[in-house]
Amino acid sequence: MWADFFIVGCWVIFTLLWLIFLIVFKTRNSKQKKEYSEKSYFGGLYITGIISIVLYITEFSKLDLIFPYQKMLGVILVFFGLSFSIMARIRLKDCWSFNACVTNDFRIEKRFPYNIVRHPIYLGQSLMCLGTAFVTSNVGIFVILFVGTSVQNYFRAVKEEKLINKITKGEYEKEFSKRGRFIPKI
Repeated sequence: MWADFFIVGCWVIFTLLWLIFLIVFKTRNSKQKKEYSEKSYFGGLYITGIISIVLYITEFSKLDLIFPYQKMLGVILVFFGLSFSIMARIRLKDCWSFNACVTNDFRIEKRFPYNIVRHPIYLGQSLMCLGTAFVTSNVGIFVILFVGTSVQNYFRAVKEEKLINKITKGEYEKEFSKRGRFIPKI
């Protein structure tokens, strides 16, 4: 039971911080020129979230624990994913948007956690989704929330990389080709 409250609390913190970041940086940068990509996948996150909540409430496809300490592993994954996402988001400051865009003062971030993976926010979201699936022991949440969010983040990442590479005239690709998109290269 405590693990469920912890998971819900982490998702609430994640959502509130993202709304605060959005409000603070949107008011600061309302006059900046931005180049947007043609399409956003952000609406899909809302849909996967709503479906996951329904699956959790109805306990559809609920399983007994698959392995010992599954809930503890889930809690650790959610906490690590939340922490990683917050650190990455703070590093970006105002170079972030719900839609893939590049501002006129864009810079390539090279400090932690961007020195490990190219898209640490998406990695953090996926870890939070996987941890949530472990805590809830719900196959539906695993498929919808973790797999759905990971696939969606993959397409967003590819779209963002194309846009950033276009703006930086290939500098982004040269710098980040040594790093994995979501998983660190060894």
